[in-house]
Amino acid sequence: MKKVKMQTRKPKLSEINELSIAVFICKTSAESELKKYAEELGGKLLSSMRAKGLSRSSIAAAFGAYTNVCVVLVMCQQEISRRLVHDVSAKFKFTEAGNGKGFLLDTDGYMGAKAAFIGE
Repeated sequence: MKKVKMQTRKPKLSEINELSIAVFICKTSAESELKKYAEELGGKLLSSMRAKGLSRSSIAAAFGAYTNVCVVLVMCQQEISRRLVHDVSAKFKFTEAGNGKGFLLDTDGYMGAKAAFIGE
């Protein structure tokens, strides 16, 4: 599959249909690289926060074994949202257990949300 092409100009407000929020859960060691890569693909960073995830092993979870993870929220245009999640998931090998997850939340938008994407 082809990578998302970076836009050479910012779109006009009328060219933006809907927005999505991409949610990535990754290892803390990959946080800064993931944020940079998602922005290169056309996303806008909303938030990044550290968290503790439970171990996949039920025995380890019983002993309080936690893993350090990071949750990254990225706003993107709906037209590129699936490709963005796919490319980030492929680059950071989310298909391998323990590397992370990525998924989309569709939004109806909120006041001023599209402003981050329009030209100056």
